[in-house]
Parts: sequence; structure tokens; C-alpha cells
Amino acid sequence: MATTVNAVQTTGFANRYSENVLNYNLAFQSPFSGEIVSGAGVCSVSQDYVYALNKSLFIQGLSPDLLLIQAPADEWTTPISTYRTTNYTIFQFSCYNSSGVVLTGRFRFFEDGFETYIMEFSLPISGWNTFFQNIIIGGDNLTFQIEFDETEIGSPVDCYFGGIKLEYDQDRNYTPTPYSPPTPIEINHTETIDIPSIGSNDTELVNVTILGAKLGMFVNMTSPPAITTIDELVIGQPIVSATDTVSFIVHNHSGGSINPASGDFKFRVYE
Repeated sequence: MATTVNAVQTTGFANRYSENVLNYNLAFQSPFSGEIVSGAGVCSVSQDYVYALNKSLFIQGLSPDLLLIQAPADEWTTPISTYRTTNYTIFQFSCYNSSGVVLTGRFRFFEDGFETYIMEFSLPISGWNTFFQNIIIGGDNLTFQIEFDETEIGSPVDCYFGGIKLEYDQDRNYTPTPYSPPTPIEINHTETIDIPSIGSNDTELVNVTILGAKLGMFVNMTSPPAITTIDELVIGQPIVSATDTVSFIVHNHSGGSINPASGDFKFRVYE
């Protein structure tokens, strides 16, 4: 059963730096369209009101009904196991409520598909306000939904989110540090690959398991000289084809079969 906590409004921060370990998409610097799970509304990146960077997440209800929003696919999912130093964390967020009424709602946290925390909030009608709460993270993949309660007729949800941060609280200080944007993920991986014999004018699809790779991330690949020096082989651009999987093709445009030698392929996967 999920643990319910109340977000605490704050204007004070610890005088130290702590890394924001969330998914870089939560800096809201790229075009984004949220998925409306319940109710009617829009959820997108905006430059109208910004907190720390030059963009924020704009949420608008098109009716006074309950509004539930999530990111499509895994755009907000953070692979916690990549960063964990302790299970104790501090989650903070800032919001600009332009609705004209106090908004109530909650963040719903999910770890590996199971709801673990519900963080209730009440958003005043005055500029940017920052909230935080201490939560314990135990799973490998963390994501969340944002839910707003029903509002008064004629006053639907209209607000902006920014400054979303998750930091480890290894020393149990219980106080958030100043906002810092998430660090873009970069994964470096070397894989020894033995590409099978490729027939004349045929193509071989190569799949490589790279943990942490996500759809939409960029990929650089360096091929071993024993393969790149074969003029009759064309190596395609690698892409993240599925979660934790990078794929590329090798095409043989010669008149006979070619059996490339085994070699080390180096990958850089990044946001």
C-alpha cells in the first residue's frame, strides 16, 4: 500500500550542492506532450512562466473535473539503480499557480510499476512556491503521475511546474538543497561482437544490450578497424531500438559472402 505524505512549502535550502538524479526530461527543455489519463486538459512545455531554466511544464484543465497526467512511455522514468547511494531521498518541486484559486492534488510515485508514495500538495495563488518531502526509494525504476482534484466551476487547473529535483540524503539532513537541473545520462559501453557471415547483397541486423539506454537517446559507435577497412561492408547508424537495446545493420554489397572478424565495438549512448 502506498504511503501518503504532505508536501511541505519551504523558502530555505541547505547550503550545499547535491546532484539531481532525475531523468533529464524533467528539466522540460525539449518539446513534450503529456498523456491525459483522466479528465480533459493539456500538458506541454512552456516559456510563459519559468522557474530556474528557460522552460517549464504547463498544465491546463479544460473542465473542472479531476485531472490526472503522466508522461507517455518512459519519458519521466529514472533508473534509480544507476545512481543509488542510499534509499533516503528528498523530492522537491516548484509551482506557479495561475488558476485564480487554490489547487489541491498530489504526485503519485511508482517504483517498478507499483505505487509507493502519494505526496499531497496545496498550491497557493502567489508566484512560484517550492515544496519538498522526504521519501524512501527502494525500486530500480521511478516514475510519477500528477493529479489535481476537482476545481470550482469556471476555475479549471492552470499552472506551471519547474524545479523538480530528487536528491539522495545520505547524511539524513532532511533539508533540500538549491535546485540544480538533472545531469544528462551518458552510458559508455564496449561489446565484443562476432558478426556472422553475410551473403551477397544481404544485411545483418545486430542488437546489443546496453542497460539504461532509452528510446530517443543518441548513440555514437566506433567499429573495430578489421571491419571498417572492408570496403564492401556498409555499417548503418546505430539507434536505441527498445529499452536497453541498441541496434545497427551491416550490409554486404559485394558479389560474394563476407564473414567479418570478431571485434570490439564501442558505444556512447547519451541524452
